[in-house]
Amino acid sequence: MSDDLTVQPIYRSTMEKLEALRRKTQSGRDYWHAREIGPVLGYPTWREFESVIVRAIAAATGVELDPAKHFVPTLKMLEVGGGGMREGDDYFLSRPAAYLIAMNGDPSKPEIAAAQAYFTIQTRRMELEDQKVRDEKRLEAREKVTAAVKRVSGVAKAAGVRSEKQGIFHDQRWLGLYGKSAADVKRDKGLKPDDNLFDRAGPLVVS
Repeated sequence: MSDDLTVQPIYRSTMEKLEALRRKTQSGRDYWHAREIGPVLGYPTWREFESVIVRAIAAATGVELDPAKHFVPTLKMLEVGGGGMREGDDYFLSRPAAYLIAMNGDPSKPEIAAAQAYFTIQTRRMELEDQKVRDEKRLEAREKVTAAVKRVSGVAKAAGVRSEKQGIFHDQRWLGLYGKSAADVKRDKGLKPDDNLFDRAGPLVVS
């Protein structure tokens, strides 16, 4: 129990430091500087931490991430003895890159365990935010399409298309787009007959 009590503050401190070091690109994407997070993850020297980065880059290739887009080399001015400065290697790390570094770090370090938890939480949070944006866009698109369908229905009715024929009239749109009826489109998409196609808009794969 005493060991657990001494480790817990390290977890909390590491996660807070990683959050404080998180930056954002102009497009809103998270990134970190490798030289800043190395000591936070329990690696006081760059040489030791750089070996973890090398393993993480190899892991990125293994999961089909382009290392050039996630581990971007840069330079950092470093203080040397006597108050002098010199350039040292550094990296801009995307969130996936930082996560892979945490996953390839020394598992015996409590800082690494905390980093793994932190980046897992961050990744899940971003997934939820992205899903919310997609849902909002889909809802907006559905509302626009629904309004357009109502306008088309009104024009068709004014042109003499009776109410009982509206279904047949609108089915022609699907025939024009896909060469098949709405019912066939639903079947090919794996949807139920009463599912709304506007809720499942996306590319249709036709064999």
